[in-house]
Amino acid sequence: MGVDTYSSTTITPLKYGRQCGITKEMVEDGKWDLLTYNIENIGYVAALNEDVLAIASLAAAATASSQLVATVGATCTVPQITGAIKYLEDAFYGGDSRVLGVSTAVAQDMREIDLFVSADRTGTRDAFTQGLIGNVYNTPVFENPLITANYAYMWVPRFAYAFAEKRPLTVEKRTETQRDWTGACISQRIATGYLYKESVVQIATS
Repeated sequence: MGVDTYSSTTITPLKYGRQCGITKEMVEDGKWDLLTYNIENIGYVAALNEDVLAIASLAAAATASSQLVATVGATCTVPQITGAIKYLEDAFYGGDSRVLGVSTAVAQDMREIDLFVSADRTGTRDAFTQGLIGNVYNTPVFENPLITANYAYMWVPRFAYAFAEKRPLTVEKRTETQRDWTGACISQRIATGYLYKESVVQIATS
């Protein structure tokens, strides 16, 4: 038996943040809590940013490993999906739980694949009642509009990428008497990086 070896990966968190300020007049005239509303919106944007970072790590891993399942056609096909599964199996990730993240364009392609939507084949009408079958070949499917159009990624969550968080999403109250407003600073220090590039496969359509 061989001896275990270890390598290191450096992930350097970056600071992301926004500031919102509400004047005293806006507080007096507003029909709802404008400050809280703005903070909630910034929190939503921060969550989207985490998705962007994760997708970038998946793209970087797939590029580094050259594990790409492409097609000359304009739509995602069943052989592309099974080809991505084979990539993971060949890299000894076949026994691990995998997921499939798709763009809105690829999701539309999948909804039009008869194999995935025919009730007599799937044994369920979920494709019609819920939009998209939750699992394809025992692989959970997630649609994300932030994924580049005509792209999809299949990966093994345990090995694909990691988040490094030095500061969780933090809200700090701030007041500026000169401008006569009360607001908040929302910041976060976070980064992502891929770990094992062979645990990620990219699917691309033309």
